[in-house]
Parts: sequence; structure tokens; C-alpha cells
Amino acid sequence: MKDLILQFLKSAVALPAEAPESFQVFPYGQVLIEGRKEPAIMDDAAAALVLAHFNTLEHDTVIDYEHQTLTGQKAPAAGWIKALEWRGSEGLWAKAEWTQEAAGYIERKEYRYHSPVVLTRLSDNRVVMLYNVSLTNQPRIKNIAALAAKNIVLPNANTNQKEVIMWEKLKKLLGLADDISEDKTVEVVEALIGKNTDLQKIVDEKPAEVVDEKPAEVVACKEVLEVLKLDATADTQMVVAAIAGLGATDEAARDLSLQVAKLTTEISEMKQSDLVALALKNGQTSPEELDNWGRDLALKSPEQFKKIVLARPKGGVVPVEDLGRAPKGKEGQLDDLQLEINKQTGIDEETWKKYGPQEAAS
Repeated sequence: MKDLILQFLKSAVALPAEAPESFQVFPYGQVLIEGRKEPAIMDDAAAALVLAHFNTLEHDTVIDYEHQTLTGQKAPAAGWIKALEWRGSEGLWAKAEWTQEAAGYIERKEYRYHSPVVLTRLSDNRVVMLYNVSLTNQPRIKNIAALAAKNIVLPNANTNQKEVIMWEKLKKLLGLADDISEDKTVEVVEALIGKNTDLQKIVDEKPAEVVDEKPAEVVACKEVLEVLKLDATADTQMVVAAIAGLGATDEAARDLSLQVAKLTTEISEMKQSDLVALALKNGQTSPEELDNWGRDLALKSPEQFKKIVLARPKGGVVPVEDLGRAPKGKEGQLDDLQLEINKQTGIDEETWKKYGPQEAAS
């Protein structure tokens, strides 16, 4: 494990701790953007278009904070892009001139990422123009590199396939989730190295006459015991029992969550039934309209149903005076609209025949 970690650390790319003179604006190849189904493309052709536009400008491109230039707020510059450079497999890079304040933010890691504002071509999703860049801690680009860090990161997943494989192997060896960030993975590695160093110190400082003694069984680390509310003397059975108890609590929570979800659905269906019945009674909708979209809208968005359907004048779809009257030649039978109203309001056919409105005598 130790040799594997050292090999990974050597193969990773180290970033400076200070505000960089140049930084990677886009990785090479696919640019994964949150909220977009298709990735943007940054390749040789895209880079040529971006550089051509940049070179037509007669001013530096601004680096602002949190896209304030776009929102119309007061938008002080964090820095300026003086030049762009295409580095092929390493992506598109910018030469930056930072303000003193922005440089301090970056060095203290108060701002770690950037977010470029770009235009992409609809036909092939290639990036064609860089509008500006913003300092942010919540970038929409998923495979973007940190501006500066004391830890290690992989700035471009497309740059070196061996590094990608090494990265994935390290996650599996550490038992980490596939989507865990590079920074979190590094924190785990550093914690493991720290733990091993501490244990080695204990062994080194142990008196020679007791080195050969059988060491006490290590059941769980101090942090795990604290979470489980157990002391250092807890044995394996006690730790397993405590963890099982946590699992039971989680299962009870899941059951409660499912019950709440079921109750919420039932309440939504009751509201839907009431809204549909009222709209039918007032002649503000028809069975055909309800089958097409009305019921679905009443269930998913009751407020929209009220604004669209119940805002209509009474009798606007079906004249109110016709509700409940049997069509001529079918005396004693109910039309589809009245049947639907009765169904929604719980009135059976016999009750309606006995107490419902009667056809006027001719």
C-alpha cells in the first residue's frame, strides 16, 4: 500500500500554492458541464476559433467574482487574461494578471476554482468564444482543475491514461466511492500516512524487553469508537453490535420515509379528486379534457390547475344548465359529464335518479 501511494504521488501533477501566472481554462477533449446533456468540445478546431476571436479584441478579458459582470452588480475585477495559449493535449491555458486581493484569496484557498463563460456551436458543441472567466467555488465544469493547491490533483482526465488508471485503482484500494473528488481522496491518503507514522512511532518507542509481546487487538480507530460512543476497551462483538444498531435505525428511518411518501401521494390524489369534481360540477372542464391532461395537472400542480381550469367562468366549457339532464331520446340515462361528476363526488346512480335534477316537461 505504501509503495502504491508513493508511486501515485510521484505520477500526480503538483500545483503551486500561490496564484498562478497561467492556468488551464479548459481541458482537452470533452468538457463536462453540469446541467448539459452533451459535453462541450475543446479540440484543435475549437481552440482555433477561440483564439481567433480573442485576438480580434483590443482589450484584456476580465476575470471577475461569481459572474457579477453578467448580473449587472458591482463587478470589480479579480484579474485580467493577457493572452491565451493552446497546449494541445493539455488544453487551453490563459496567462493571467491578478489583483492583490484576488491573489490573496487564491493563496489562502478562499477561492479555488474558476468558471469560464463561453459560446458553443449548436451543430457540434465546439467552444467558439471565451466571453470572460469568473472566480468561484462552485464551478459548473466537472473536470476543471483547481487554480492553486498544496495537495495534488489531476488537472485533465484526458491527458495521461496511466494516471487515470492509477487514480481509479487508488480509490478502489481505499474503498472510496467512484465519484469522490480528488481533494477528498488526497485527504484520505494523508490521513492514512499520518496514522501509519503514529503507529510506527509507538513501536519504535516501545522498550526492547516488551517488543516481542503480543500487541493488544485493535478493533477500531479512536474516531470510529467516538462515533459509536464506545470506549477504547470495546471488543469486536461490541463494535459489531453498535454498527448493527445503527443499521436498524437507518432501516426504521427508511420505513418512516416510505410511509411519509405514501401519505403525501394519497393526500395529492385526494386534492386531485376534489379539484376535478369541482371543475366538472361548475362546467369548467369536460371528461375528454381531463383524460388528455387535466387529471395529470391537478395531481402534479394543483395551483396551476386552479389558475388554468377553475379560473374559467362557470359553464364556460359545458353549460351549467345542461348538467345532469339526460340527452333527448335517452330518458333516465346520464351523460358522460354527469357520470364523471357523480363518480368524483361519490353519488351512485340510484341516488341521482331519485334526487337529481329532472328533465323539464315539454
